[in-house]
Amino acid sequence: MTSLSVRARLLAHQVPPAVRSAALRIRWWLKGAPRVETARPVVAPGEPRLLVAPANFAGQGYAWSHAVTSNLSGASAVCVEIGAGALAMPSDQRIPSVVADGDREWARQQLAWVRANFSHVLLEAGRPLFGALFHRDVQAEIAALRESGLAVALIAHGTDVRLPSQHAVRDAWSPFRGEVLADLPLREHRARTVAAVFAAFDGPTFVSTPDLLDDVRGATWCPVVVDHARWMEMPAPALDAVPSVLHLPSRGPMKGSDLVDPVMRRMGEAGLIRYLRARQVASHKVPEVVQAADIVLDQFRIGSYGVAACEAMGAGRVVVGHVREDVRERVRATTGIELPIVEATPDDLEDVINGLAADPERRARIGRRGQRYVSEVHDGRASAQALGGWLAGLS
Repeated sequence: MTSLSVRARLLAHQVPPAVRSAALRIRWWLKGAPRVETARPVVAPGEPRLLVAPANFAGQGYAWSHAVTSNLSGASAVCVEIGAGALAMPSDQRIPSVVADGDREWARQQLAWVRANFSHVLLEAGRPLFGALFHRDVQAEIAALRESGLAVALIAHGTDVRLPSQHAVRDAWSPFRGEVLADLPLREHRARTVAAVFAAFDGPTFVSTPDLLDDVRGATWCPVVVDHARWMEMPAPALDAVPSVLHLPSRGPMKGSDLVDPVMRRMGEAGLIRYLRARQVASHKVPEVVQAADIVLDQFRIGSYGVAACEAMGAGRVVVGHVREDVRERVRATTGIELPIVEATPDDLEDVINGLAADPERRARIGRRGQRYVSEVHDGRASAQALGGWLAGLS
């Protein structure tokens, strides 16, 4: 991305909300109303009644809503996604951004539906729910929801609040150092905008990964959720003497693929491993790709872990990545369990993989520990428990 295009995008984000909203309404009128993929879902009776919206990054909004329904007695929950990403994730209602930002009548009806059907709203990533109605002013939306008697909490996913300037200080391998990413000014601007929403909020806040506790002070970790049973069904690795090592990053520069690929290709050419490098794998194809691996390389720049690592651990694969020691300590303190991701940095990755390749029994033990960890921490129960105090009115 050129510096000119970065500047153009920054200016677009700095357009006054009223002007942006008017432009989107004109765009909506000229193009015609897009089809809303899903009608407003029926909300099951119960108490509490939770709405999780509007980001649903990596399907986590939907996963948290179902964790609440499945694990908290009497509760019901619904996920609404606005502006679906490239990977279509499950949700209960999916709304195109041009509708939310351009159709005031839809926004009025959506607000009335939320007021009539829910007791709690978990607002994701500092994003607006009723864009055209409140000109994308999240704080005005929060005030309106509270005036209607709804309890509101905020949850952060990652890049929404992770400040590049601060992360670059915390981690020597940060992708926000040097020239790894061309759009750092835009990322910093976006994160500061969302961080300001969290800083101004006087209610409960949650984060999806333990490293984000650095960025949202006073927040509670609400772990990501994966379909543990689905991944547990996968056959165990063959424990070959020459292991298959998989790297399938969602975003290569953020995950450190540029640091991993040369090392793994060299080891593959030497016959020490079989290097499986995957790109742009559709979500329904990921289990098939993971099944072919003995070892999965996660990420080496952020210093934490997320959905992809949990899925691979759930499948009994050895996950290798860089997780900062303070993040590991938070996991221990919160769960009482040692995070079973094998630590490696780009400096010692080759040695770590050689050690795993030479010890198939150790790989098997780590794989079993990973499955137990995911079943305890990332199957939805811990997430429902994290949200439970707020939903019960205790926080």
